[in-house]
Amino acid sequence: MDDQARLQQQLAEIGERYLHRTHGELDTLRELSDGLLDPSAEPAPVLRQIAQLAHRICGSGAMFGFDELSTQARTIELLAGAEGADRPSWQRLRDAIETLADEVRRAARARNVE
Repeated sequence: MDDQARLQQQLAEIGERYLHRTHGELDTLRELSDGLLDPSAEPAPVLRQIAQLAHRICGSGAMFGFDELSTQARTIELLAGAEGADRPSWQRLRDAIETLADEVRRAARARNVE
């Protein structure tokens, strides 16, 4: 195997690990967004956590060539980071997380990743 083929194989493996990790992070995003439904909870720290996680997913996705996935994560980051985010925008945030989940599944299927 030449250097170019070895590099492509390594990048494919890294991309596969990214998809697995991101799939797991979806559970965290869902749990965090569920916390927004608690009327006694302070939303600001939860929204910050969501924005930080989405930012990481976005950056890594762009680096590994998952452009649509990265774009969707950026949408989540922006929704979570919006000043004065209110309850109606939280539903849009939850919807965006599910759209990200769909995109992760699509990217995994495209690369034959389980």
